[in-house]
Amino acid sequence: MKIFAFAGALRAGSFNRMLLKLAAADARAAGAEVEIGDFRDYCPPHYDGDVEAASGLPPETQALLAKIGVADGILIASPEYNRSIPGPLKNALDWVSRAKPYRLAGKPLLMIGATSGKVGCINGFAALRITLEFQMAKVYAESYGLSGAAAAFTPDGQFVDAAEAAKLNALIKAFVTQA
Repeated sequence: MKIFAFAGALRAGSFNRMLLKLAAADARAAGAEVEIGDFRDYCPPHYDGDVEAASGLPPETQALLAKIGVADGILIASPEYNRSIPGPLKNALDWVSRAKPYRLAGKPLLMIGATSGKVGCINGFAALRITLEFQMAKVYAESYGLSGAAAAFTPDGQFVDAAEAAKLNALIKAFVTQA
């Protein structure tokens, strides 16, 4: 299975980037080929129908669509901002939806996320699921949300808690083998 993975966060020290690296390592250990993309490379300008009519899809969107097109599965690590998803991620997915047929249609997709809050991205996943399912992605039934992310990682980017590592590993392994 070829997985394209990215964190829907722009901050260099993002907890979601750390989480994504751990998830990618777990996926590789389960036999998947994983490419981690830098979301900054796929972050288009704000959606504007006039821009689309004049110029078509932006290069950043075309690049993201190309990665989605060759992947067998998608892994998105998204923070939760104000009980939803980050604006740049929503915007990128809105641009992706403009390509027909939907490139996410039928693609197995797993949502994971890390937040410094207490509810572990549950609300953000709900918002993300709406956007992804509208584009007919095959969103995996389970997700992984890490709360208290500010204290969850060691300085070298590993989990402090072995139980969290095992929980993520089990989900990733199931996604790779069932997707």
